[in-house]
Amino acid sequence: MGIEFTWSDEPAPPAPPPPPKRSGRWIGLTLLTIIGVGALGWFLLQWRNAPSPAAAEQMIGELLTAERAAFAAGDGPTFFATLPDDPGWQAAQLWPESLTMYAAGRTLVSLEQQGSNVAARLGWESESGPMTRRAFYTWQAGTLQPAADAAWFWGGLRHESTEWGSLIYAEADAAWAATMESFVAATVAQLCTTACLLEGEPLTVEVAPTYATTAVPNRVVIPSPRLIAVDGAQEPGPAFWQMLEARLADALTPATIRFAVPAAEASNYAAAAARFQTENPAIEVVIVPVEEMATLDLATIDGALLV
Repeated sequence: MGIEFTWSDEPAPPAPPPPPKRSGRWIGLTLLTIIGVGALGWFLLQWRNAPSPAAAEQMIGELLTAERAAFAAGDGPTFFATLPDDPGWQAAQLWPESLTMYAAGRTLVSLEQQGSNVAARLGWESESGPMTRRAFYTWQAGTLQPAADAAWFWGGLRHESTEWGSLIYAEADAAWAATMESFVAATVAQLCTTACLLEGEPLTVEVAPTYATTAVPNRVVIPSPRLIAVDGAQEPGPAFWQMLEARLADALTPATIRFAVPAAEASNYAAAAARFQTENPAIEVVIVPVEEMATLDLATIDGALLV
């Protein structure tokens, strides 16, 4: 008896299709969505947790009270604790314009709030009338902390070409750009009637949203009027224009050093001073006989040889 075989011509079942591939585009969109939702959640949390304007007013008032008491008592550590932890910002509070302001005592005039950031207008009475200056704060751990960086308030920097060079300023100061340009033009013309260190080189004036300074030739950096003084008409105050004029003079005219020596040595030192000026044309050295010091303001003497 033979072995029987059963043959089947039916085809084998097809293999399952491969899983669909995820395109890089969809993965990227998914990641962007996750990041966007996370950022939105963080922003809303900061906005919700930010102090109310009333709470911000109270906190700023407490800081100003501590500031006034520390300044009156000469308590440096407490005074600087009420300021942003920024070396440039703190150093600027020791400028004469700032000391005059602190001596008068600052009060809160108004504030603007954007999420956890606050920009305050702090006012005081000056000889020229009421003035204000900006101060910035940020909410951290339930309290307002003084802040030096406030890019959200200032906006970007604008650059304008002028007849004397370039003017740089923050968008927040755009309304004063034409006035500042004209002031610089008039001051440069006045300073350069005799000796001018520009010698045809372009000048750059930056009205900065910080208290930064510079020693770069042909460049003047000055804080925004909002960081110096703004008057009751919302125009830059006299302190700003005086500072701008002084910084232009420092940049465009030779520096003067007054050195006192005994009259018997005056001719020798005058000859040395002349050689020094030849090598350093940006510095003028004036030799003053010691015997004349009694009739001079000692604050105008930079050094003396006493024998």
